Amino acid sequence: MSWITDLFSSPPQASPADRGPSAEEIAAQKAAEEAAAQKQTNIAKRGQAVDASRQAANDYFTSLGLDPNMFSDDVNHRITQALSYTADDDPNIGQYLDNLGQTIYDTRTAANRQNATRQLDLSFAPDFETSRIANTADDPILAAINNEQRGTADDYVNNLVKRGVISASGQAAAEKDLDTQGARVKTILDDLGNTSIAAGRQNLSDIVGRGRSAASSLALGNTFDPTKYTSEADQAYNDFVNNLGNSIRSKVTGPLYDTSKLATIAGSAQGAGNFKFDPSALAGTNVNNPNDPTANLFGGNPNQRRITF
Repeated sequence: MSWITDLFSSPPQASPADRGPSAEEIAAQKAAEEAAAQKQTNIAKRGQAVDASRQAANDYFTSLGLDPNMFSDDVNHRITQALSYTADDDPNIGQYLDNLGQTIYDTRTAANRQNATRQLDLSFAPDFETSRIANTADDPILAAINNEQRGTADDYVNNLVKRGVISASGQAAAEKDLDTQGARVKTILDDLGNTSIAAGRQNLSDIVGRGRSAASSLALGNTFDPTKYTSEADQAYNDFVNNLGNSIRSKVTGPLYDTSKLATIAGSAQGAGNFKFDPSALAGTNVNNPNDPTANLFGGNPNQRRITF
């Protein structure tokens, strides 16, 4: 090439590699480096936040007198969840772990209480008290008391007959009146039985109530034993059955059948030709009384009672 060609030709151009980075490229590189550094900083802060939350949780358990190792799995699980919910360079993860210890404690406590309550529910079905103490539990006792009371009233009527105070027709009228009273007596006895049964059921309810209260207030770290309450309920039931008769009988304060008017009812039923009732005849105070000129009024029969008209 001649010098003339060299004179009029363009100077050689430098390659991009020879030029060096542009201002824009330098700025981008700097931004990338800063972003990388910030990410590392955020990751470090993220780790610090996790460590701080873990320590705070352990301190919380310790303050309650609990072993933090008991809750390590719960703490790790909660932290893993929080890490998965956020970006790996999110330094604000701590906000998702606030009150970590108390949250775990409350969750575990609620779960333990629910489990304790469930154990109690398995032992005491709904309406446990009613199914354990049936409405008919007092029937044999009420029947026995009624028979005894009616028997006493019947003895009274029979005594009138034996003493010659009333006749067969009068006896029938007296017994009919006792039959009529039977419905009232049954109602009285039913009320007394229901009172005793209600008391027995309430006792069982109180036991179950104490169990539910203990289950619902169970402190974390304590155990719940439902057999404590089932055993207590069994004992209370056995005591109820064994004492039911005495419980009902103690409420019967006097005769349930009214015999005060039976003699009058019997005398009225015997008709106009029958004798009126004389209380002294029933008492036997004028039988064969040598000072009573009418003692042998009826044909001189020494066994005949005086009857006044």
